Amino acid sequence: MATKNAKAPASRSKSASKATRQSRHGTIGKGSRQSTQSAGRSADRRTTLRVPKALDTEVSRVSRDLGISGNEALVRLAARGAESARRERDVRRVIERRHAAVMQTASGEASAAFPTEGEMREAILVDRD
Repeated sequence: MATKNAKAPASRSKSASKATRQSRHGTIGKGSRQSTQSAGRSADRRTTLRVPKALDTEVSRVSRDLGISGNEALVRLAARGAESARRERDVRRVIERRHAAVMQTASGEASAAFPTEGEMREAILVDRD
């Protein structure tokens, strides 16, 4: 006669994930190692990207030339691109301010004469350091 404590049928299928079984027993495995490793890291954004072939060629070239990993080369190229975008925004702001300064001087009165060359130069240079 078999007892209740004899081998009980499995309550979950054999395909249950290893992480689920380990977490139930308090050993998380890779997950805990990653979280403890990342605890010392900064909160930088992590992502997975699909790199276009044309950019991948440049990433490989930069990586080889500088003797760095492909990921490091991609981050450096992205930083350069971000700096370029920031400069373009700054230039657009200056253009908008100068345009507004010239147009404000010109639109004082409908009958007013167009600003002189000196007035336009002064308006253009108003925000230079």
